[in-house]
Formats: sequence, structure tokens, C-alpha cells
Amino acid sequence: MKKTSLLLLLIVFSSTISFSQTFLTNGQVYDFNVGDVVQGRYLAYSPSGGGPPTYETRTILGKELVASLDTIRYTVKRDFYTLPLCPTCSPTFSHDTIIQTVTNLSLPAGHNNATDCYSLRDTLYLDTCDRLVWEKIPVYVDTCFEPITHTTRVVEGVGGVFFTKSDPSSGGATDTQFILTYYSKNTGSCGNLTNDLIEIQAKSLPIQIFPNPASETFTISLPENASINDCVLLDNLGKEVKRFVATKGENLVDISELESGIYFIQIDSQISKLIKN
Repeated sequence: MKKTSLLLLLIVFSSTISFSQTFLTNGQVYDFNVGDVVQGRYLAYSPSGGGPPTYETRTILGKELVASLDTIRYTVKRDFYTLPLCPTCSPTFSHDTIIQTVTNLSLPAGHNNATDCYSLRDTLYLDTCDRLVWEKIPVYVDTCFEPITHTTRVVEGVGGVFFTKSDPSSGGATDTQFILTYYSKNTGSCGNLTNDLIEIQAKSLPIQIFPNPASETFTISLPENASINDCVLLDNLGKEVKRFVATKGENLVDISELESGIYFIQIDSQISKLIKN
């Protein structure tokens, strides 16, 4: 479900660059650090139509290296945002936290490519931000009838599997794709982050924040029927920068230690926007 289109991140430079290796290992592909953010867009459609895209944003919250087991365990927060189906429809949001386990760090990263009949060609190239991409591409032959074509790619330090897939014989969606749209690492960012998820959620909530913009402190006012809430202050990339507890009525929050910028306050699944001067 939750998975997806920025082919601009994957422009091929292989005609002018050669590489000593022919694949990327699990250790290269899934080399994350705490605070890394990766976003992809999932889209499924068929001749009869298709639904709106879903964005999946992954934030690395924790990293544990188990050297004796050739394994890395990551704690990953996943946020999902599906665009509204119609002008008067509402978008949908969800989030969870998972443990992602990566093993066999020196072996080639898996592609799970479902191409049938056609053979596959391996290509290694740099994306527009100079990260290695390993791609498997179907090689066309005219003897195949309604074959499944599945182009898959994994990206150094960003993960995967990102893909475009066509299955003419499928009874449901015939074309699906999960395309990398954005990533941010400690060395910089690439692509365009879609944060409509937090922008839209912030617009119609029974939560009041004042003053906004704020400077040293702000007050958050919750409805009278609110219980004790664990609140999280997020920066514009969705990274946690502060936690505090709020109850019904007015709650004063100190933000003097934060830099100026745009922040979001997450209370359970609800989000409000705050600007700090």
C-alpha cells in the first residue's frame, strides 16, 4: 500500500562514468544515520483509472550495530499521507514506528524484481546528487506476450526498493510505482520534500497557539475534553526537536533554546503549525 515520482533524481551518467563495482551491497544501500529522512511516492492505476498517490516519509530514530551477527537494526518512524480523491474529499494520514533489520551487509542488496520472460540488465550510475544507484531494467524481446516488466532500483545510503512495474495480466492495478522524491542526510538533501501532510493537518484543528509567531515562549490551548497529551515539536523536516506534556486549557511552553524557523506541534495524530521569530 504505502509506497512512490521523481525520476529527476535518477538521471543516468553511466555513459561518462565507469565503476569498479557492478552492484551495491546491503551495507551500502541501508547505511543510515539517526535523523536521516527518506520520502517516496506510491501510485497505482489501471485502464479504468486509479486512486490518488500516497507519500511515505521515513525518519531514522535509532541505530544499533550488531557486529557479531553482521546486522544493523534501525528504529524507523513512518508517516503516510494520501491526497484527497476529490476536491471536497479529505486527505488521509497515518503513522507508525517499526524496527528495520538489515543483515548480510556485504552481500548484494535485494531487488525483488518480478519481471518475467524478459531478461534483466544491471546498470550502476550516479543520481543528480552524486549517490550511486543500482538499477535492474527489463530487456525487450518481441517473443513475450503480456510480460510483467519491473524496473527496480536501490540507492546508496537511501535504501529502496524503488520501482516502476507493469502487469498487463493483472486483474487489478496494472501499473504501480514507488519513486524516490526526497532524501536528507547529514551530508545534505536532494529532491523536493512534500510536507502537505503536516501543512493540511495544521489547518482545521480545535487547538489554539498564541502568540504565533512566538519568541521565547508560547501558549497552547487544548479543548476542555482533552486528556493529558504527550506533545512533540517537529522541525520543518519532521524531525523531533522537543517533547512536552499538555492538558486541557492553557499550557505555557518554553522555546527559548530553539532557532528561528517553522515548527509543527504533534499531539497524538493532530498537528498544528508554529513560527518562531
